[in-house]
Amino acid sequence: MEKPPFSPKILPGRLLSLDLMRGYTVAFMIIVNNPGDWSHVYAPLLHAEWNGLTPTDLVFPSFLFMMGCAIPFSLGGKLSRGKKRSWLFLDIFRRSAVLLLLGWLLTILAIAPAWSLFRFYGVLSRFAATYLVCATLFLFVRSVRFYVVAVLGIVLGYSALLHWMPVPGAGFPGQDFPVMDPDANIVSWFDRKVVFWTQNHFGMGVLYKGTRDPEGLLSTIAACATVMTGIVSGLVMKQNSRQKNMRLMNQWTLGGVLSLLASFLLYTWVPFNKNMWTGSFVLFCAGLDILLLRLLWQSIDNHPDRSPGPIAKGLQEFGAAFGANAIVAFIVSEALAIFLDERLQFHGVTAHSFIYNHLFSFIHADNIKSFLYAIAYLLVCFVPNFILYRRKIVVRI
Repeated sequence: MEKPPFSPKILPGRLLSLDLMRGYTVAFMIIVNNPGDWSHVYAPLLHAEWNGLTPTDLVFPSFLFMMGCAIPFSLGGKLSRGKKRSWLFLDIFRRSAVLLLLGWLLTILAIAPAWSLFRFYGVLSRFAATYLVCATLFLFVRSVRFYVVAVLGIVLGYSALLHWMPVPGAGFPGQDFPVMDPDANIVSWFDRKVVFWTQNHFGMGVLYKGTRDPEGLLSTIAACATVMTGIVSGLVMKQNSRQKNMRLMNQWTLGGVLSLLASFLLYTWVPFNKNMWTGSFVLFCAGLDILLLRLLWQSIDNHPDRSPGPIAKGLQEFGAAFGANAIVAFIVSEALAIFLDERLQFHGVTAHSFIYNHLFSFIHADNIKSFLYAIAYLLVCFVPNFILYRRKIVVRI
């Protein structure tokens, strides 16, 4: 744990823009994950069922992008101070293991004692895997050009895999079944094989969608490309923080625009699809995140002496409180949801249903009622983060 000065800027050397982007992404995630009633949710707050995009689909890639952004600042600083790669790799491995175990502990909390329903894949599992791969790679390569080429290679290679790799028992994409068929594709087939193996050897393992998993193994390769786009952004912003270089920042911004344009070109070959983490999805999310981060940086970090008004300051502190301890917000929101939905009951109904039906019964419009429950849930989850923020504590894994 670290105790920073009490200010929206949290720690010297950190980017307030990145903390705010992370914080408001966490807040949006909590809202979309916790409606009062899943039968009454506004369409933008739901994931696309298969192909296509909604604002909700942008949450996870934004987190991975921001994790990548932080790598040049955290690991890069340690490398510049002379820390040995072997020591840093052990720390990377430890952090990845902690993320993986935290995800598995949440799963156990939700399913125990029905161990056969244990899901090895998951959000924190993907964080752990992509961080292990990309942070380790960063120990040896810190070239913007390398990561740009790597992203393009992964995007094109993964897209070709979806189009041309035959699926055992199903045939060839585009001939024997449609390209991007939800079940008949090499990614879903591979995930089923992995779970079949875990079931045979450990007696447990399920896929989130039954026959496929949005956080499966092969699609995690494409998710690594998302983290790498963050690394590129972090390298650019770190270099600019050392020596102001607006030309470099403008090139980075242009890269975001080109990424968006390339995503629409690739869309004609492979559509946007979060479940499969397609190449067009990677490029679209990267372009959007780059432009949003540049806008925040231009408004905040590029004008450090500008004093925000009271409303702007309040919004900054709200985002910074969530952003400084994003992992705390995630764990609290997930654990609380498990208790309310699975573990606690009142008069034969779940605590969630009891609270929703009694405390929000005066609201008659179902969608508004469900949305306001999510807002109230967000405010409850904000309390631990606000306490940590006021006590100047940043929890690090």
